[in-house]
Amino acid sequence: MKVAGQAVQGRLVQKEGLVYLLWQETAAPLTLRLALVEQGSEQPFWPSFVLDDWGQEIKGLELYDWLQENGLRFPRAEVFGYDQSGRSDQCFMRALDHSARYLCYAYPDDQTPLTEGILLEGVLWTQAGTAGVQPVGRPAAVTAPLRHARLRWWLVDPETILDFGFSILDWRPGK
Repeated sequence: MKVAGQAVQGRLVQKEGLVYLLWQETAAPLTLRLALVEQGSEQPFWPSFVLDDWGQEIKGLELYDWLQENGLRFPRAEVFGYDQSGRSDQCFMRALDHSARYLCYAYPDDQTPLTEGILLEGVLWTQAGTAGVQPVGRPAAVTAPLRHARLRWWLVDPETILDFGFSILDWRPGK
């Protein structure tokens, strides 16, 4: 089973122990994977595919659209994927919190194990000449499933971001 990922261009930065994606079209690609949230425990669950009530398999990034449109109507649909420790697992749709936004984890590529992802707090959208770090709504250009992630969005000037307490994350998964 494989968990779908969404490739984006950017770097990871941190501030006060929280990690952010500095979205830059000129940066190297990295992979974002979205985890569902289990009811009660609020633990992440990375879906690989869903089997609906008729046995139809939904996989890839399309499964997130299916979850948004049909998740509540199919409480017995089975979701196959991985738990927080990276073990293969399955659950029924009714075990997931459908009101929770997806947890967004960053990876250097789509081959990196799930357990080595870094949870993102937000995204820093870049625009030259921006004064400071300004909170903004999610940009219209951001599409599903990322638009349903639990992320906060800011606008920053990439040339001055380090002046505001951010540092480039020395990111080496597995170490």
